[in-house]
Amino acid sequence: MLRRAVRVAWDAWNRGDFELVPYIDDPGVETHIAQGSGPTIGFDAVYYGPKGHCRAMETWNEAWRDWHANIEEIIEEGRDRIVVIARVYAEGSASGIKLDEWAAARYTFREGRILRVEVAVGSDGDGALAALAENGGQGLKAAGLSE
Repeated sequence: MLRRAVRVAWDAWNRGDFELVPYIDDPGVETHIAQGSGPTIGFDAVYYGPKGHCRAMETWNEAWRDWHANIEEIIEEGRDRIVVIARVYAEGSASGIKLDEWAAARYTFREGRILRVEVAVGSDGDGALAALAENGGQGLKAAGLSE
């Protein structure tokens, strides 16, 4: 069930379709985006609520003229957590720069709705997972969600 919810959310993001966000997000959702050991340039450290989640996705979509992210693997981290590993290809809106990176995204659920989104980018899948672990571990402990 959670795998399906993550795939639906991921596909909506790829399409730039934010209509589903209020239905799949918990009202208290937090969205965290990091690159390496720190926040991604151009993004806030944390976005709050479904509107904040949409703002994070809109910021990404505005930065890249043409992009897509292919899910390579979905990992169940526990009863309420899923990690998506994806290859991301993009072309900068203003610069035309080409991006070929990896992303790891952890979705934490509460009662079937997305409560927390943590995304980290790296040069390969392992690097993205390491950045996610480095950045996400602190946030999970603070939110009382660590195992």
